[in-house]
Amino acid sequence: MKVPFPRALASAVAVLALAVASTSVTRPASAQVTSQSEATVLGARWLAAQLTPEGYVEGLFSPGPDPDATRDVAFTLAATGLEEDAFALALSWLTANIEEVIAPESEPDGPGTLGVLIMIAVATGEDPTNFGGVNLITRLNGTLGLLEPGLFGASDPTFDGVLRQSLALLGLDAAGASANPAAITWLEDQQCVAGESAPESLGGFPAYRNPAVPCPAPDVMNYAGAETDATAVALQWLVRNQGSSAPRTLQALEFLGTIQSATGGFPWYAGDVDSTNSTALAIGGLLAVGGQDGAAQAAIAWLEDQQLGCDSPDAGAFTSSYSDGAADQFATRQAVLGVAGVTVPLGLTAWSSTSDPCAPPGPGPEPSPSPAPIVAPVAPKFTG
Repeated sequence: MKVPFPRALASAVAVLALAVASTSVTRPASAQVTSQSEATVLGARWLAAQLTPEGYVEGLFSPGPDPDATRDVAFTLAATGLEEDAFALALSWLTANIEEVIAPESEPDGPGTLGVLIMIAVATGEDPTNFGGVNLITRLNGTLGLLEPGLFGASDPTFDGVLRQSLALLGLDAAGASANPAAITWLEDQQCVAGESAPESLGGFPAYRNPAVPCPAPDVMNYAGAETDATAVALQWLVRNQGSSAPRTLQALEFLGTIQSATGGFPWYAGDVDSTNSTALAIGGLLAVGGQDGAAQAAIAWLEDQQLGCDSPDAGAFTSSYSDGAADQFATRQAVLGVAGVTVPLGLTAWSSTSDPCAPPGPGPEPSPSPAPIVAPVAPKFTG
C-alpha cells in the first residue's frame, strides 16, 4: 500500500538560490496556484472537521494524535487559504508538540516533515528558525549525510528517498536557504536517464535507487523503476532551480505524460490502477512546468469524480482504490491540493472564508410590496 505524505510523501501532500543552480535560470515566484472551487472548499471543510478540539487529527489505527496527519491537514489548509481558525488550532498543536512531529515515536528526524514545516512557516508568516522553539533549517541540514552522502535523513530511503529529498530541498528554497551541492547531486542522480534505464522509466524518478544500477521498468510489486509521486515532487524542484525548459525538467515531464491514463488520472506505478494521491501530486508537477493545462484539467476532473458529494455524511472527502467508496483521510489530505491546483513551495497564504456548498438554500427574499399606482395629476380648469 502507499506510504503517507510526506514522510514517505516513511513513512510517503515537499530552495531560494541553491548553490549549484545556474544564474541564467529565471526563477518563478513561489507558486501557489489555488482555486477555491466547490471541490476545494468541501475538501478543506472536511479536513478541518477531522481536527479534535485540541488541534490534532486522531490516529486511524491507534488512539491519540497522529502527527503526520495533523501536519498534512495544516499544510493543506495553509496551501488553500481556507479554514483559518482550524489551521490556527493545528498550528498551535504542531508547535507545542514539535519534537513528536519531527521524530514520531523516537524515529530519526524526518527531513520531508522538516521541509513541509518550513513551507508552512514561511507561507503563514511564522519564523522557520524558531518554530516551536526549533530552528527547522538547522535541524534539517543536520540530517544530511547521516545514512549516505548527499541524502537527507537517517531512516531507510527505500520508499521515500526522492520524496523526502525533494521536500527538504523545496523547504530550503522556500526559506531562501542554500542547499549543500551534494544534496542536489544526490537528487539528480536518482533520475532515470538514457543509456541506463528501461524505456518505460526514462525521465522519471524512482522512490529510491542505487545510481550504479540501471532503472528497471516500473514495477509496483517490488517498488522498482520510476513512479509518479517521486517524479511529480522532484519535477517541481527542477522547475524552480533549472527552469521549465531544462533537459531534466522536460524528461521528467515526458515521463508523466506517458503514465497519465486516458481517463485523466495517474497510477502510482505504470500498470497499476489510477491513484487519488498520485494524481494530486502529478497535477502539482504539471502546473509547475506550465503549458500543461489540458493534462492538468483532465486530472483535476478525474479527482473531482472521486469526491463524496453533499448527499454523503463525509461530504468533501475523497475515496481511493483502497477505500471501497468510503472516505479516505490520507487520500483527501493530498487530493484537496490537487483540485486546488497547488504547487510547492507555497506562496504567502491569503486567508478567505466561503459559504458551505452543502448548506440548504435559504428562503427567498420577501416579495417587494407592489408599488402604489401612479395617479396622474389633474390639470386645473381655467375659465375665461
